Amino acid sequence: MSRRAVLDYLLAIARISIGVIYIYASLDKLAQPDKFSIAVSYYQFLPDPLINLWALAMPAVELAVGLFLVLGIFVKPSSLLVMLMSLSFVIAVTRAWAIGLDIDCGCFRQDGSGSNITLLTVLRDTGLFMLCLVLWLFHNGSLGLGRLIKALR
Repeated sequence: MSRRAVLDYLLAIARISIGVIYIYASLDKLAQPDKFSIAVSYYQFLPDPLINLWALAMPAVELAVGLFLVLGIFVKPSSLLVMLMSLSFVIAVTRAWAIGLDIDCGCFRQDGSGSNITLLTVLRDTGLFMLCLVLWLFHNGSLGLGRLIKALR
């Protein structure tokens, strides 16, 4: 197997994994936008008028890009959006951790049973950002529906 083929398989695994993570992360936020809005407000990061807009829009974008990544369509723009969202998460959790906010991260669950922000949260989000960067830089469209759709045209 060639190096490119190995890279394509690794990128497909990364693409699908990131997609599943973002789909999973979006579900509880979409189901409980009021609780997610409260979680966003605890970060003391966004101005009050933007909190509800962020709490409504971000989970919908997470779901869409997650589905696109799992299916292997619109991979470049989706991985760019995920990378930018991940960067915003890194900034928000790093700031919250650095100033000592004792808050639930609100990343996956909105019932208060999630994890508080720790160095591990910062490292997890940083790793996700880096993985998205690699996907954005090196993904060539193979091993996804995007390539199949192009071939059928």
